[in-house]
Amino acid sequence: MSETSFASYDEAVATRDWVAGLLDARALAAADEGEDDRAAAFEALMRAMVRDISARGGTLARLYAYRLGDTQPALVLANRLYGALGDIDAQAADLVARNSIRHPGFVPGGSEIGVLTNG
Repeated sequence: MSETSFASYDEAVATRDWVAGLLDARALAAADEGEDDRAAAFEALMRAMVRDISARGGTLARLYAYRLGDTQPALVLANRLYGALGDIDAQAADLVARNSIRHPGFVPGGSEIGVLTNG
């Protein structure tokens, strides 16, 4: 888990919460079986994982909803959202992948898409 990289704060939080749920269930099952040492180990692992992912994810870009007014190419949208910051081609590709857009030349107007902040 410590080698995992996250694309956004939201991805880090979702992963943290999912893994915490799994570890909590294991700790509870161990406690129910009278395995207090094993339960404590799962709880310690969960605390360490939460600290690690929270620290690494805390500085990442946030995801927010953006509603398009009209249909436009992903490159135009990326340029409008991010300006000259970074690699517009990569940002357009991220918009397409993140939102499962069928064709990068036609991001549908009126739709709401997930967009990363500048970080």
